[in-house]
Amino acid sequence: MEENSDLAHIFSSNVVPKPIEATIVRANIDSLTSKIFHLEKELQRQRAAISAVRKLTLEILGQIFKLVLPDCLDRAARFQLIDLCLVSKSWCDAARQTPSLWRGIRVEYADVSYDKILAWYGRSGSTLRTLEVIPPDIDDECMELDDCQSPNDELRQLLTFGPTINHLSIKCSSGQCFTNFTFGWIWGDNVSLPEPRPWDSIKSFNFTLTGRWEESAVNPDEPGDSGFMWIPPAVVSLQINLPDSSVAFPFDNGMAPPDMRIHLAEAWTLDTLTSFSISCNWGGPHILEIVKHCKNVETLTIDFKNSELPDSRAAVMKQLSRVGLSLVKLRTLRLRQVSPSTAGKLFRVLKAPVLAQLDISFGEVKIWQGKKFDDELGRLVQQSSTAFRSLNLRLHNVSFPPDDLSNTLSALPSISHLTLDEVGLVNHGRKDIFSVLREAVKYLPHIEVIEILNASTKSASPSSIPSLLGLWKKPFNGQPALNRLRSFAATFKDTKEAGSQSYNVDETEIVQELRRSGLLVNVGPVGAT
Repeated sequence: MEENSDLAHIFSSNVVPKPIEATIVRANIDSLTSKIFHLEKELQRQRAAISAVRKLTLEILGQIFKLVLPDCLDRAARFQLIDLCLVSKSWCDAARQTPSLWRGIRVEYADVSYDKILAWYGRSGSTLRTLEVIPPDIDDECMELDDCQSPNDELRQLLTFGPTINHLSIKCSSGQCFTNFTFGWIWGDNVSLPEPRPWDSIKSFNFTLTGRWEESAVNPDEPGDSGFMWIPPAVVSLQINLPDSSVAFPFDNGMAPPDMRIHLAEAWTLDTLTSFSISCNWGGPHILEIVKHCKNVETLTIDFKNSELPDSRAAVMKQLSRVGLSLVKLRTLRLRQVSPSTAGKLFRVLKAPVLAQLDISFGEVKIWQGKKFDDELGRLVQQSSTAFRSLNLRLHNVSFPPDDLSNTLSALPSISHLTLDEVGLVNHGRKDIFSVLREAVKYLPHIEVIEILNASTKSASPSSIPSLLGLWKKPFNGQPALNRLRSFAATFKDTKEAGSQSYNVDETEIVQELRRSGLLVNVGPVGAT
């Protein structure tokens, strides 16, 4: 735009424009703004033409899409995937040539459509398919088949005539509700169909009960009438989530009756499982009565939800004290919302000679009161010593006195991978987690990975890290220490306080030397790893 000569004096001085001159300037600004907008848009179009994104292969684009989307797609995520397909032909081709994008569906009961799900799974190729079914607001009192809201003809058709499904996740209000759910294809007209049906080939099953406890509306005390008997027959990975005791037993003050039993082991064969997970806060012997039948389980997860195991006088504890809870193939044990006393009781009876990974997340009792826990964990390690090559240990959500943390770690010389997540110290004086580790690692000759995650700088000062890492170069009191270390990470909750300290640690000579030697060292705020 050529500059108007009548306005030249305005641009070359501080003269206040006259009203008519100001109007002309505003019009010029609007014109220039419009041109800038169109020029920027054209510039963006030109840059896009030579963008590196266009050079990405379909395989890489597909992997990027997998990172953007969840594994199991609900309605919104499915629309996101469709939107990606509409960007361009190459993006559509990339999505369609990535079968794993289409393998997982999360759908509500009311939205289950046999034809639509069949078409969606048609793009999943030979991948292991997942189906998660979200129930309606089920009335806990519905027990008769005609009144129950769980049966769904479209879902039954899918699980009878559809493609194979590897993982199925469903929720029901009760065992009887689950019986109603399966009734159509177990005892209905489809029984004579040639097997295997999709239902018969499910390998992984997540079963959640949400309402008042009722294994069977007919004979609650008869294993043969238990809803658990309808669990798919080929399952090798089973997850059972039982309702909170206050919901399950509203007429018993929220407590399981003393004579109540869960007939899972009697109604279904547990020794075929390689992975088992249970979430239950009913207390008493229920969890142990089930787990003792999982003879071949390799991965076991127990969420105690802050409940307690029975004491040593209970029948199940007396029995297991004599014969032991023998899980000879168990390699991974995860405990959730567990107290030190309950974990100690479990370790006292557990026999797991090939245990390689122990992941313990403590519950409401966050201040350490676990002397017996230390002893029983040490005993578990000792009785498994012949096969205990290396141990991956994670402790989460607890605060230790310094000596107790040191004693706990020192009792486990086979630790190769140590993770302390949200672990703090109490009554620690001048000590912090890193100084405690500096003393403990002389008993950990196999340690390769150390992770201190989500720590507080009050319990874990970044300034103490160089002294700990210095053991890699200089043994502790002549003892080999950290000579096998491959990776070290520390992240902190109070990032504002930790920020400058973390930077200073990064610049220390020992950290730089470790990195030059090929070790991974990461010190920073939460999320840095």
